Amino acid sequence: MTLSRLLPTPGEVDAVTPEEQSWVIASEFGICNGWRLNFVTDVNGLYRDKSGSSDGISNRLDRLLLGKFRSQSDIIVTTGETARRERLSSSKYAPIAVITRSADLDGVPAIQGSQYFTPIILVPKGLEAIAESKLDDVDVSIVPFDQSQNPNWPSEVKLVLAQLGFQSPILEGGPQVSAEFIGQSVIDEICLTITKKPNEQFSARQLSVSFLRQLFKIETHFVLDAVFVESNTLFTRWLRA
Repeated sequence: MTLSRLLPTPGEVDAVTPEEQSWVIASEFGICNGWRLNFVTDVNGLYRDKSGSSDGISNRLDRLLLGKFRSQSDIIVTTGETARRERLSSSKYAPIAVITRSADLDGVPAIQGSQYFTPIILVPKGLEAIAESKLDDVDVSIVPFDQSQNPNWPSEVKLVLAQLGFQSPILEGGPQVSAEFIGQSVIDEICLTITKKPNEQFSARQLSVSFLRQLFKIETHFVLDAVFVESNTLFTRWLRA
């Protein structure tokens, strides 16, 4: 299928295979010198299928692009819930940091399986012992963060990771945790993939700030910076205003 650029400069892209197309999009979106949020949804705002994962919403090109975004990041940040739903695997590009209160991460390949990097388990202060007891049979690094100033905890996560030397995280999570990070002005850019069925149509609404508000149920201050379209998929990049 043909990949076309709609913004900033309209035109067809000289890339044929999904691998080539994912490289083009990732290269033109560029490296985020801050926090990048990656999110996939369909035209109706659904972000997971009947199984509870994003597999039925995403597609091959979107998954290849996520791999490129991970390669541009120095750490992958997610939640325990997302790690369980998506059965998140270890990445060869960057370590994974999982935000969790329960430390119930049995069956998560990134924690229980083979690893390229030692996973970081981010737990609220005071819950370190629980995490240590539940994860004593795997190689992880347990790092506490201050959650006493709720709802400011995303800023505390940002601070803790910065103290560990991470400057270009990518956040992969559901709409609620994404909204909490957006609300604390932690997120610098949003890479939003929007998919549709062959009998559906894209509209200007999916390229509007109101669509972001619908997804994350929060006031957002982002501007649309770049758009690519390939058949049934829109790839958009939003920058914090």
